Amino acid sequence: MNEAAFAQWAREHNEGEEFHCKKDQVYVLSCGRKTYTWFVKEGVMFTAMQTENSEGELANSVWRKDNMVHSLDEDIMLPFHALTDATLVRYSSAELNRQIREDAKLSWWLAEYYHNQFTRTLSNYRHAALDASEDRLAYLEDMFAQIDELKGERISDATLASFMGMHRVSVSRIRKKLAKEKSN
Repeated sequence: MNEAAFAQWAREHNEGEEFHCKKDQVYVLSCGRKTYTWFVKEGVMFTAMQTENSEGELANSVWRKDNMVHSLDEDIMLPFHALTDATLVRYSSAELNRQIREDAKLSWWLAEYYHNQFTRTLSNYRHAALDASEDRLAYLEDMFAQIDELKGERISDATLASFMGMHRVSVSRIRKKLAKEKSN
């Protein structure tokens, strides 16, 4: 079962509540096994670097259509940055978890999902391990350029700064330096 199939299953078997998110806004989502599980219905969002109130494997991630935001913690508050207008669907984690416990196929799928999420997170943290800010920024811009919904969009300095854990002015300086080097 892939994420799209699981999102479809959640829609068909549960009552969800839709939330519409505006581009360039930050939304703090309550997520956990005692609170809510979220699915991205449309749009692109990202979670910034890990904070004391967010789960490591959910940080530094880009979230797109049908991605599930599900935490094994009781409850965390996770800041989501909208890169496009987006729609999220919120479900009761307790109800989803009950249904998953009762269905071996869903339980196995969730185990695979967590394995894939962990693997994806290791890849997403790759930019944080790069030494030079120029390399980190180039990696991120390349990553965002590969997302269809973001084609032709310029990611703001402030958004990249949030994702990188840097100050906006530093990102602006690095972008100017890279643009100058590219033009030479």
